[in-house]
Amino acid sequence: MKVLIVDDYPVARQVLRRILERLGAKQIVEATDGRSALEALGAAAWEFDLILLDWTMPNMPGIEVARKLGQHPVGRRIPLIMVTGQSDPARVAEAF
Repeated sequence: MKVLIVDDYPVARQVLRRILERLGAKQIVEATDGRSALEALGAAAWEFDLILLDWTMPNMPGIEVARKLGQHPVGRRIPLIMVTGQSDPARVAEAF
């Protein structure tokens, strides 16, 4: 399984990486913001099995990355999990 972790907080990336490794993920790529996430996607020809995406990041927020994924023919097929502390119902609805 090839997973992209996108989070500006190093400890969050480390925790997610350890969880994924324990679950058997073999290829884990990390990005620190939305722009570097899109670069990683392009470099890997959009071939990821899962994306874990933080909402609040510098340069490009996770919700904007999610929108761009939805506009890409391959990107819209990659399972995406928003990893965030956002709990406002309007924000949750926006993520969906």
